[in-house]
Amino acid sequence: MLLAAELRPQGAPAVDPQQIRTQIKHLGQWYSEEFQKEASLFLTRSGKGSVPYLMEALNDDDLSRQARVVEILGNLRDANARLPLILLYQREKSVLIRCKVLEALGKSRDEAVFDFVAARVKDANLRIRAFAVWAMGELRTPKAVPLLMEVIKSDAGPPVIAAIDALGKCGGARQVPLLMEYLRHWDVQTRYVAALSLGELANRATVPALFEALEWETHIDVQEALAKSLGKIGGKEAISRFLEILKKGPYPFDQRVAAVGLRAAGTQAVFPLLELLERGSVEDKLQAAKILVSLKSAGAVPYFLKMLDSENTTERLMAVVSLGDLGDAAIDKRLEPLSASGELIIRQAAWEARRKIHAQDLRRDSE
Repeated sequence: MLLAAELRPQGAPAVDPQQIRTQIKHLGQWYSEEFQKEASLFLTRSGKGSVPYLMEALNDDDLSRQARVVEILGNLRDANARLPLILLYQREKSVLIRCKVLEALGKSRDEAVFDFVAARVKDANLRIRAFAVWAMGELRTPKAVPLLMEVIKSDAGPPVIAAIDALGKCGGARQVPLLMEYLRHWDVQTRYVAALSLGELANRATVPALFEALEWETHIDVQEALAKSLGKIGGKEAISRFLEILKKGPYPFDQRVAAVGLRAAGTQAVFPLLELLERGSVEDKLQAAKILVSLKSAGAVPYFLKMLDSENTTERLMAVVSLGDLGDAAIDKRLEPLSASGELIIRQAAWEARRKIHAQDLRRDSE
């Protein structure tokens, strides 16, 4: 039998075997949650060098430690762990461990495990079926589509939700009509997952139907999922409609959903938002500023610098706060005089913005 040190992958960083084994020991159920988290982080950061020792630990009698070891191996995505994980599944009767193994195999993105995972989609245990379906989605292979469609037609509950999610990862345009039907499902989670999956598969032809679904959807989580999908696939049409909602939305949550869609649109939305920042009402400018800051838009910086000279206190305050999130050392010099402003609210905002800029500079230097 080969020792763990002999199994170390070529090119993997050298590790201290004793330290690795000590950290694996800290994954056990008798150690605190904090100890377990620190050990997991250490082993994950050790990378492939820790894989042989983690594979040794798959034979551990402590189910808690075993489950965490499987989880770490899944995060490391090492092909050498594939067979040991499959053997663990076959000999271990614990549903927890079997689900963790399926999760790890899915994370591997290794199509070589497809047949093994697919065989578990019809397991008698509902949790195992759900994890197997999820893992098939993570494998990102079109081979999974027929089986996923069969799950949707013949199963219920978590496996179906997992199958709808998986279709978004490995399906295609042919599955869009089916997913659109699930936007009217009675279950909130099913509608939520269908909405997100459509963002992966749908095209601009579906934009009107998705906006229609957004209008009659009542749950905020599903509304935001629809907005994200529309932002990703909707192009100028979706951006234009979201901007109108942002400006005229009758309720705050309408504006919140519009902001989600515009953030999802990414760089496509920057120019229209800059126009709103320049020409809109104060309220419109506030909404646009928040989204531009969340997009880390460097193009917005000149607009905010110009607003520092505005006669409107709200606009100046907005500009100072935004520049604190987007700024650098050069902008810090522009904000320095405002640290002595006669307006208390501007002075406090300038101090906080400069503190953020200095903190960002320190982080960059440390990296």
